[in-house]
Order: sequence, then C-alpha cells, then structure tokens
Amino acid sequence: MVSLIAKIHRRRAYLTVIAIMTFIVRLIPSRNFTLAGNDAYIHHDIVMRIAREGLGIIGHDIPSLMGLKAYAYPPLFHVMGYGLYLLFRSELVFFFISPLLGTATVLVIYKVARETFEREEVALLSAFLFSMVPSFVARTSVFIPESMGLLLTSGILYMLVKYLKTTPGYPDIDKFELKAFSNLFRGDLRYILGGLALFVIYLFTHRGWVFLLIALLLLAVTFLTPSFRKRPLEFGLIFLLIGAGIIEFITFAARFQSVPVTILGFPKWMGVLQLILGIYGASLLLRSKNPIHRFLIIWATAFMIIGTYSFRFRDPYAAIPLSLMGGYAFSEVKGRLYASKRFKSYSIMKRDVKPFLRTGIFALLVLMPLAQGAAIAYTGVTTPSPQQNAAFRWINDNTPQDAVFLSAIEDSYSLIGNTHRRDVLLWKTVYEGFMGSAPSLKENTMTRDEVSAIFQSSIPSETSYLLERNNISYIYISKSMHMKGIGLQLPVDPHFKTCFVSGDVSVYRYIKNPGIQSNYSSITVNGEDGKVVEFIEKFWNGYSQGTEPSHQGVSTL
Repeated sequence: MVSLIAKIHRRRAYLTVIAIMTFIVRLIPSRNFTLAGNDAYIHHDIVMRIAREGLGIIGHDIPSLMGLKAYAYPPLFHVMGYGLYLLFRSELVFFFISPLLGTATVLVIYKVARETFEREEVALLSAFLFSMVPSFVARTSVFIPESMGLLLTSGILYMLVKYLKTTPGYPDIDKFELKAFSNLFRGDLRYILGGLALFVIYLFTHRGWVFLLIALLLLAVTFLTPSFRKRPLEFGLIFLLIGAGIIEFITFAARFQSVPVTILGFPKWMGVLQLILGIYGASLLLRSKNPIHRFLIIWATAFMIIGTYSFRFRDPYAAIPLSLMGGYAFSEVKGRLYASKRFKSYSIMKRDVKPFLRTGIFALLVLMPLAQGAAIAYTGVTTPSPQQNAAFRWINDNTPQDAVFLSAIEDSYSLIGNTHRRDVLLWKTVYEGFMGSAPSLKENTMTRDEVSAIFQSSIPSETSYLLERNNISYIYISKSMHMKGIGLQLPVDPHFKTCFVSGDVSVYRYIKNPGIQSNYSSITVNGEDGKVVEFIEKFWNGYSQGTEPSHQGVSTL
C-alpha cells in the first residue's frame, strides 16, 4: 500500500514537472511582454475591435463561421479572449491563454497515451516528447486559435480511444474483419456523444477540425485493412474512394498552403528526437494487432507524406501520433539502457560510475527535445524592432483611425496589430471573412496581384491608378523594398509625402493631386550641355541617326 501511494506521488510529481516546463517554455516568446508572432497581432486586434465595437461585428454567414470558406475565421476563440479580457481587464490575458491551453493539451495527451499503451512510463514520456515538439511549441506560445484547436483535437482523440476500447473485439483488429466491421459501431455511446460535443465547439473555433476529420477517415481505413486481405478488389476500390474524398474535401474546405517543404523541415519542426523515436516506435508496433497502434502508424505516415506538399499536415498534426509512438520507443530505449551489460561495471579512478553514466545518457536524451523546444520558442517567433515600434507610435498619433495602408504581407500583421488601422491585403484576407462575407479565392488573388503590381511597377501612372483604386492613403515600407518599383518613386515623386523615416521602415502619405510638380527642365543642345549630349550620342543608341533628337522632358535630377 505504501509503495502504491509512493508510486502515485512520483507519477504526479513527474507530470507536474512536465506541465511546469511546458508552460515556462511557452512564455519565452513573450519575455518582454510584447506580442510575438505575426498571427498573434491579427487575433489580438480582432479581440480589441470586439471589445470596442461589440459582438455585432462578427459575421453571420454559417459556412464562414465554421471556416469552410477560403478566407473565413471561426470566432469562438476570439469570443473567449474577449470574455477573459472583460473579466480581468488586463493585456496579460493575451500572453497566458495559449501557454495554458498548450499545457492542458499536454495533460490530455498524457491521458491518451496512458489509455493507448496502459503503461505509466510510456504516457509520461509521450507527453514530454509532444510538449517539446517545435511546431507545437510555436503554435501554443502565441495568441492564435490553433492553440485552442489542438486542445480540442486531443480531447476528441481521448474520447475516441476510450470508445474504441469498449468495442467488441478490441484489441484484436482481426475481429473487425468483413461483417465484423460493424463492431466498430457497438462501443459505449457516451464517449461518442462527448466527442461530438467537443467537435461542435471545434467547428466554431479553428479550421483544424478538417485535419481531425481526415484522421477519422484514416481510422476507418485502419479497421478496413483486415477485410482488404480477404477481398482486395472490393476494398481496394473503397480505399480509392476514401482517398478521392479526402482530396475533394481538402479542396472544398480550406485554403491549405501548398508549399513544398524540404527534408530539413521535418527534424526542425517535428523535433529531432521525436522523429527518430517516432519512426523507431512505428517499427516496434508494426506487428501489433491493436487497431489503435496501427491507426497511429497510418496517421503519422499519411500526414508526413502529405506534409511534404502542405506543411499544415505536418505541423503539428503529424507530431501527435509520432510523439505517442515515440514515447513507447523511448520507454523501450530506457529499459534497454538500464539493462545493458555494457554498463554492468564501468570504473573511473577505481570508482564505479555505472549509475551516473546511465543516468547521464538518459538525461542527455531528455535535454535534447527540451533544448530544441526552448530554442524554437526563443528564435522562431518574431517581434518588432525598436524602429518599427517608433513608426507604430507615429502612426497612432498622426493618422486617422480609418486610414488605409499599403504594406508588404510580412509587415502587415504587426502594422495592423499595433496601430489598429486597415491594410489592403490582410483586410481582404482576414477581416472581410470574419466580419462579413468572406472573399472568394479569385477576389483575394486579384488583391494580391494588385498589391504585388504596386510594389513591382516602375510606371508612376499605373502605381497611382492602383493606389486610388484600393483607396490607399499611406504606404508603410521596409528598407529592403526601396530597391525596386514604388520604392524608387517614394523619395522623389511629389505624390508621396515623407512622414516618418527610421533605420528599418518609412511611412509615406499618398497625395492624389500634389501642389508641386516634378523638377523637369529641358537641355539646350547648342548651349553649355552641347558637348555632353554629343558625348552621350556616341555611345547611347537612344538617339536615332539622321534626325534631330528630342531632349524635352529629360530630368536633371
């Protein structure tokens, strides 16, 4: 009895340490109490707009509220943030919500692993590995809806595992063969109802529910694999239909970023140790007849393959099954490490250091994911520079609340979040879908093309037309953008009045009808410029031979 109580206390102590480390690492990006990460600025700005203008600004289009439209955002996370902000009346809410949600997610993953493998050590190691997955750290360190979505994903996964364990035939997947597949629907419905309740909340929180549905389809595929061995033709067609349905669903449901990733992105964002142990764990579980074990293998494999095309599948949804299998492998590695005969006796200066050596190796393995997670939290989330903050203060003090800005997409997030002004591109991409009717992919592409044309164009008339078409009154531009397009026009064209200049960024005001004209003058060929013109004519074919060249309108700047 005493040993049992001690074991429970030890388990709680380990879990508490994991939870504390999880929370502290996620506070690193906000160490200066400034919002970190581009998306955090947008979601913070939306909450503050709700606080100023009320819940009525949220759109009423159901597909948009569920995130089914291409550029629409479910509002429940923002409503929760608004409620907590009203309750505490402190900006600290925006720094603590996501780390707390991330910590809660890790605790649920611990419960999932414990139910799946029924071993305390595996559950603790799985929870620890997942807590330090770099992409998971990045998404639960900043104020974004995905932090709440991941908690709901883990909660639904826990309900699913509990349900599967109540189905007739579990844990032998062969007992779900052919007609026995119906056993899958004979479990305890309480867990299904609990999962459905969480799923309804998920629908209005974050579009990550799409990834969860795809994982559920893969679960169905897992339970169909015994039948495939008996009737490969019929069930092969079913698998093809499921695959086609997944592709069609992805196309319909959301604007997944089809950005191919390099192989280096996998250890960077999934974790070096998590990736190694996860793959090793999959190899250990490959012969298991437990359907949940097979589901984890299929889930991780499918999402990692699709993740080479769209990183959203990899980060961090593929890391969930990978970390669970990694915890199982970590436990096996630990057991073999402490049972290895190589460390039976190892002396240094006639002193047996065997216990310290084993513990040191295990501690090194533990420190690897901890160090990588902390490093991503420190370096992987961007914050504005002092020069940018100075520009934001100037904008807040000197521009109208309804001013429309032009800026590059990488600058738009912090610009809107710190000034609460409007930006052409992000307003179309985010705010229209949240507050009204979401733009179509065609409309958004058109806006992107027009913004790109403004930044790239060297034709002043085209630039002015597009600026006026989008009702732009200010331009916010970083120093790297001054080398081309509109960046070359801003310092010299009287249509742009210099308002603020710092080492990193500049702010210009667009004037439709400037009071001054460009400094143009004519060159007199027979005057003091004659020899210069004659010299240029010898080397530059801009002048035609045998005709009098026109020199009107050549700038002396």
